[in-house]
Amino acid sequence: MSKNIEKRTTQNKFDFKLDLSVEQIKLPILFFLLLILNSTDSFSQNSISRVVYHAEHSFHSANSYNGQNTLHFNQNYSLFIHEGYPKESTQKQDGNDIISTVGDKEGAPEFINFKDSLTYTKLVGQFFGQSQSIIKEKMDNITWEVQDSQKNIKNFLCILATTEYEGRKYSAWFTPDIPVPFGPYRLRGLPGLILEAKSEDGKINWQFVGYEAKTTAEVKLVPPSIGELFDTLEEFVEAKIIFKLKKESQSTSEFTVTIGSKNVDAYIEKGKFNIYQKYMNKRK
Repeated sequence: MSKNIEKRTTQNKFDFKLDLSVEQIKLPILFFLLLILNSTDSFSQNSISRVVYHAEHSFHSANSYNGQNTLHFNQNYSLFIHEGYPKESTQKQDGNDIISTVGDKEGAPEFINFKDSLTYTKLVGQFFGQSQSIIKEKMDNITWEVQDSQKNIKNFLCILATTEYEGRKYSAWFTPDIPVPFGPYRLRGLPGLILEAKSEDGKINWQFVGYEAKTTAEVKLVPPSIGELFDTLEEFVEAKIIFKLKKESQSTSEFTVTIGSKNVDAYIEKGKFNIYQKYMNKRK
Protein backbone atom coordinates (compact mmCIF):
# COMPACT_ATOMS: atom_id res chain seq x y z
CA MET A 1 0.00 0.00 0.00
CA SER A 2 1.27 3.47 -0.85
CA LYS A 3 2.79 5.52 1.93
CA ASN A 4 0.62 8.45 0.83
CA ILE A 5 -2.50 8.36 2.96
CA GLU A 6 -5.57 8.69 0.78
CA LYS A 7 -8.52 10.58 2.26
CA ARG A 8 -12.05 9.82 1.16
CA THR A 9 -15.28 11.55 2.08
CA THR A 10 -18.27 9.25 1.88
CA GLN A 11 -21.97 9.97 2.00
CA ASN A 12 -24.98 7.63 2.35
CA LYS A 13 -28.73 7.61 2.88
CA PHE A 14 -28.27 8.92 6.42
CA ASP A 15 -26.63 12.02 4.91
CA PHE A 16 -23.46 11.94 6.98
CA LYS A 17 -19.87 12.56 5.94
CA LEU A 18 -16.82 10.63 7.03
CA ASP A 19 -13.14 11.24 6.26
CA LEU A 20 -11.57 7.80 6.02
CA SER A 21 -7.87 7.01 5.91
CA VAL A 22 -7.42 3.93 3.73
CA GLU A 23 -4.11 3.15 5.41
CA GLN A 24 -5.69 3.27 8.88
CA ILE A 25 -8.46 0.73 8.44
CA LYS A 26 -8.18 -3.03 8.08
CA LEU A 27 -11.64 -3.82 6.73
CA PRO A 28 -12.49 -2.53 3.23
CA ILE A 29 -14.35 0.79 3.10
CA LEU A 30 -16.63 -0.57 0.39
CA PHE A 31 -17.71 -3.31 2.82
CA PHE A 32 -18.75 -0.67 5.37
CA LEU A 33 -20.70 1.34 2.83
CA LEU A 34 -22.53 -1.68 1.43
CA LEU A 35 -23.54 -2.72 4.92
CA ILE A 36 -24.96 0.71 5.71
CA LEU A 37 -26.70 1.19 2.39
CA ASN A 38 -28.27 -2.26 2.53
CA SER A 39 -29.33 -1.87 6.16
CA THR A 40 -31.26 1.37 5.75
CA ASP A 41 -34.23 -0.47 4.28
CA SER A 42 -34.71 -2.26 7.60
CA PHE A 43 -35.12 1.03 9.51
CA SER A 44 -38.53 2.55 8.96
CA GLN A 45 -40.50 5.28 10.69
CA ASN A 46 -42.39 2.58 12.60
CA SER A 47 -39.30 0.63 13.68
CA ILE A 48 -37.31 2.12 16.56
CA SER A 49 -33.99 0.75 17.79
CA ARG A 50 -32.57 1.32 21.26
CA VAL A 51 -29.06 1.49 22.69
CA VAL A 52 -28.35 1.69 26.42
CA TYR A 53 -25.16 3.29 27.75
CA HIS A 54 -23.75 3.81 31.23
CA ALA A 55 -22.36 7.33 31.69
CA GLU A 56 -19.60 8.20 34.16
CA HIS A 57 -18.86 11.88 33.57
CA SER A 58 -16.97 14.30 35.82
CA PHE A 59 -17.65 17.77 34.46
CA HIS A 60 -19.24 20.46 36.67
CA SER A 61 -22.87 19.28 36.56
CA ALA A 62 -22.11 15.66 35.69
CA ASN A 63 -24.10 13.99 38.49
CA SER A 64 -27.40 14.74 36.78
CA TYR A 65 -26.14 13.27 33.49
CA ASN A 66 -24.57 10.12 34.92
CA GLY A 67 -26.07 6.65 35.12
CA GLN A 68 -28.19 5.14 32.37
CA ASN A 69 -28.36 7.02 29.07
CA THR A 70 -30.59 5.72 26.28
CA LEU A 71 -30.44 6.35 22.54
CA HIS A 72 -33.61 5.71 20.51
CA PHE A 73 -33.45 6.02 16.73
CA ASN A 74 -34.87 5.14 13.35
CA GLN A 75 -33.74 6.08 9.85
CA ASN A 76 -34.61 9.77 10.20
CA TYR A 77 -34.52 10.73 13.88
CA SER A 78 -32.66 10.04 17.12
CA LEU A 79 -33.50 10.85 20.73
CA PHE A 80 -30.86 10.63 23.46
CA ILE A 81 -32.19 10.67 27.04
CA HIS A 82 -30.38 10.95 30.38
CA GLU A 83 -32.53 8.47 32.31
CA GLY A 84 -31.02 9.38 35.67
CA TYR A 85 -31.71 13.10 35.34
CA PRO A 86 -33.83 14.31 38.31
CA LYS A 87 -37.47 14.47 37.27
CA GLU A 88 -38.46 16.99 39.95
CA SER A 89 -36.79 20.15 41.26
CA THR A 90 -35.53 20.02 44.85
CA GLN A 91 -33.94 22.27 47.47
CA LYS A 92 -31.89 21.26 50.48
CA GLN A 93 -30.10 23.12 53.25
CA ASP A 94 -26.32 22.77 53.43
CA GLY A 95 -25.18 24.84 56.40
CA ASN A 96 -26.02 28.42 55.55
CA ASP A 97 -26.48 27.61 51.86
CA ILE A 98 -29.51 26.36 50.00
CA ILE A 99 -28.66 23.94 47.20
CA SER A 100 -31.20 23.86 44.37
CA THR A 101 -31.50 21.09 41.81
CA VAL A 102 -33.61 21.82 38.75
CA GLY A 103 -35.42 18.74 37.48
CA ASP A 104 -36.60 17.84 34.00
CA LYS A 105 -39.30 15.28 33.26
CA GLU A 106 -37.94 14.81 29.73
CA GLY A 107 -34.48 13.73 30.92
CA ALA A 108 -32.50 16.63 29.39
CA PRO A 109 -32.81 15.10 25.90
CA GLU A 110 -30.84 15.64 22.71
CA PHE A 111 -32.94 15.24 19.56
CA ILE A 112 -31.52 15.01 16.03
CA ASN A 113 -33.57 15.38 12.86
CA PHE A 114 -31.41 13.80 10.16
CA LYS A 115 -33.92 14.56 7.39
CA ASP A 116 -33.66 18.32 7.91
CA SER A 117 -30.16 18.35 9.48
CA LEU A 118 -31.35 19.92 12.74
CA THR A 119 -30.48 19.34 16.40
CA TYR A 120 -32.45 20.26 19.51
CA THR A 121 -30.48 20.50 22.77
CA LYS A 122 -32.25 20.71 26.13
CA LEU A 123 -30.46 22.78 28.78
CA VAL A 124 -31.77 22.62 32.32
CA GLY A 125 -30.90 25.32 34.87
CA GLN A 126 -31.81 28.74 36.21
CA PHE A 127 -30.94 30.65 33.04
CA PHE A 128 -33.85 33.06 32.81
CA GLY A 129 -35.88 32.46 35.94
CA GLN A 130 -37.52 29.50 34.22
CA SER A 131 -35.65 26.21 34.25
CA GLN A 132 -35.60 24.78 30.73
CA SER A 133 -34.25 26.05 27.43
CA ILE A 134 -34.31 24.27 24.06
CA ILE A 135 -31.69 25.31 21.51
CA LYS A 136 -32.27 24.54 17.85
CA GLU A 137 -29.21 24.38 15.57
CA LYS A 138 -28.14 23.20 12.15
CA MET A 139 -26.50 19.78 12.44
CA ASP A 140 -22.73 20.04 12.10
CA ASN A 141 -20.35 17.52 10.55
CA ILE A 142 -17.89 15.51 12.63
CA THR A 143 -14.61 14.48 11.00
CA TRP A 144 -13.29 11.14 12.26
CA GLU A 145 -9.92 9.45 11.89
CA VAL A 146 -10.36 5.66 11.82
CA GLN A 147 -7.43 3.99 13.58
CA ASP A 148 -5.69 0.64 13.19
CA SER A 149 -7.00 -0.83 16.47
CA GLN A 150 -9.74 -3.37 17.16
CA LYS A 151 -11.33 -5.03 20.18
CA ASN A 152 -14.47 -6.91 21.15
CA ILE A 153 -17.21 -5.31 23.26
CA LYS A 154 -19.90 -7.78 24.36
CA ASN A 155 -19.23 -10.01 21.31
CA PHE A 156 -19.28 -7.06 18.89
CA LEU A 157 -16.13 -6.45 16.84
CA CYS A 158 -15.22 -2.78 17.32
CA ILE A 159 -12.80 -0.40 15.61
CA LEU A 160 -11.22 2.69 17.14
CA ALA A 161 -11.84 6.19 15.76
CA THR A 162 -10.78 9.59 17.07
CA THR A 163 -12.03 13.14 16.65
CA GLU A 164 -12.05 16.60 18.21
CA TYR A 165 -15.56 17.92 18.80
CA GLU A 166 -16.98 20.82 20.81
CA GLY A 167 -13.79 21.48 22.75
CA ARG A 168 -12.87 17.88 23.60
CA LYS A 169 -10.82 15.13 21.95
CA TYR A 170 -12.65 11.79 21.80
CA SER A 171 -11.76 8.17 21.29
CA ALA A 172 -14.72 6.07 20.18
CA TRP A 173 -15.20 2.37 19.48
CA PHE A 174 -17.74 1.62 16.75
CA THR A 175 -18.98 -1.70 15.42
CA PRO A 176 -19.68 -2.47 11.74
CA ASP A 177 -21.82 -5.35 13.09
CA ILE A 178 -24.53 -2.69 13.65
CA PRO A 179 -24.06 -0.56 10.50
CA VAL A 180 -25.76 2.68 11.52
CA PRO A 181 -24.00 6.05 12.00
CA PHE A 182 -25.27 6.79 15.52
CA GLY A 183 -23.74 7.12 18.97
CA PRO A 184 -24.18 8.67 22.41
CA TYR A 185 -25.40 12.26 22.67
CA ARG A 186 -24.24 14.11 19.50
CA LEU A 187 -21.42 11.75 18.52
CA ARG A 188 -22.27 10.28 15.11
CA GLY A 189 -21.09 9.79 11.54
CA LEU A 190 -19.09 6.55 11.72
CA PRO A 191 -19.89 3.48 9.57
CA GLY A 192 -21.19 1.60 12.58
CA LEU A 193 -22.85 2.18 15.94
CA ILE A 194 -20.60 3.79 18.57
CA LEU A 195 -20.53 1.49 21.61
CA GLU A 196 -17.97 3.33 23.74
CA ALA A 197 -16.72 6.92 23.78
CA LYS A 198 -14.32 8.73 26.10
CA SER A 199 -12.85 12.21 26.10
CA GLU A 200 -9.09 12.62 26.36
CA ASP A 201 -9.46 14.89 29.40
CA GLY A 202 -11.32 12.14 31.29
CA LYS A 203 -14.47 14.25 31.78
CA ILE A 204 -16.76 12.25 29.43
CA ASN A 205 -17.20 8.47 29.44
CA TRP A 206 -19.95 6.33 27.87
CA GLN A 207 -19.87 2.54 28.19
CA PHE A 208 -22.06 0.16 26.18
CA VAL A 209 -24.73 -1.79 28.07
CA GLY A 210 -27.05 -3.25 25.44
CA TYR A 211 -28.75 -2.95 22.05
CA GLU A 212 -32.22 -3.78 20.71
CA ALA A 213 -32.76 -3.71 16.94
CA LYS A 214 -36.52 -3.29 17.49
CA THR A 215 -37.47 -2.01 20.90
CA THR A 216 -40.80 -2.55 22.61
CA ALA A 217 -40.31 0.57 24.71
CA GLU A 218 -42.97 3.23 24.20
CA VAL A 219 -41.14 6.26 22.90
CA LYS A 220 -41.87 9.02 20.40
CA LEU A 221 -39.00 10.41 18.38
CA VAL A 222 -39.88 14.08 18.73
CA PRO A 223 -37.98 17.19 19.94
CA PRO A 224 -38.19 18.22 23.61
CA SER A 225 -41.26 20.33 24.28
CA ILE A 226 -40.93 21.56 27.88
CA GLY A 227 -39.06 24.85 27.88
CA GLU A 228 -38.49 27.98 25.83
CA LEU A 229 -37.37 27.32 22.25
CA PHE A 230 -34.49 29.35 20.77
CA ASP A 231 -34.05 29.08 17.00
CA THR A 232 -30.28 29.60 17.17
CA LEU A 233 -27.48 29.38 19.71
CA GLU A 234 -26.83 33.10 19.16
CA GLU A 235 -30.42 33.91 20.14
CA PHE A 236 -30.03 31.88 23.34
CA VAL A 237 -26.73 33.58 24.26
CA GLU A 238 -28.11 37.08 23.67
CA ALA A 239 -31.23 36.39 25.76
CA LYS A 240 -29.10 34.95 28.57
CA ILE A 241 -26.84 38.03 28.63
CA ILE A 242 -29.83 40.40 28.68
CA PHE A 243 -31.34 38.48 31.59
CA LYS A 244 -28.10 38.63 33.58
CA LEU A 245 -27.67 42.36 32.97
CA LYS A 246 -31.26 43.00 34.02
CA LYS A 247 -30.68 41.11 37.27
CA GLU A 248 -27.52 43.10 37.95
CA SER A 249 -29.44 46.35 37.47
CA GLN A 250 -31.33 45.46 40.66
CA SER A 251 -28.17 46.01 42.72
CA THR A 252 -28.27 48.63 45.49
CA SER A 253 -25.65 50.26 47.71
CA GLU A 254 -26.39 47.59 50.31
CA PHE A 255 -26.87 44.54 48.08
CA THR A 256 -24.99 43.64 44.90
CA VAL A 257 -26.43 41.20 42.39
CA THR A 258 -23.71 39.49 40.34
CA ILE A 259 -24.46 36.58 38.05
CA GLY A 260 -21.70 34.78 36.21
CA SER A 261 -19.38 31.82 36.14
CA LYS A 262 -16.03 31.23 34.49
CA ASN A 263 -16.61 27.48 34.58
CA VAL A 264 -16.29 26.22 31.00
CA ASP A 265 -16.81 22.59 32.02
CA ALA A 266 -20.46 22.81 33.04
CA TYR A 267 -21.76 20.74 30.10
CA ILE A 268 -20.76 17.91 27.78
CA GLU A 269 -19.79 20.50 25.17
CA LYS A 270 -16.83 22.23 26.77
CA GLY A 271 -17.42 25.98 26.90
CA LYS A 272 -20.15 26.02 24.25
CA PHE A 273 -22.91 27.34 26.52
CA ASN A 274 -20.68 29.45 28.77
CA ILE A 275 -21.17 33.10 27.91
CA TYR A 276 -19.11 34.57 30.77
CA GLN A 277 -16.68 36.55 28.58
CA LYS A 278 -19.42 37.97 26.33
CA TYR A 279 -21.41 38.84 29.43
CA MET A 280 -18.48 40.64 31.03
CA ASN A 281 -17.83 42.58 27.80
CA LYS A 282 -21.42 43.83 27.88
CA ARG A 283 -20.95 45.01 31.46
CA LYS A 284 -18.13 47.37 30.50
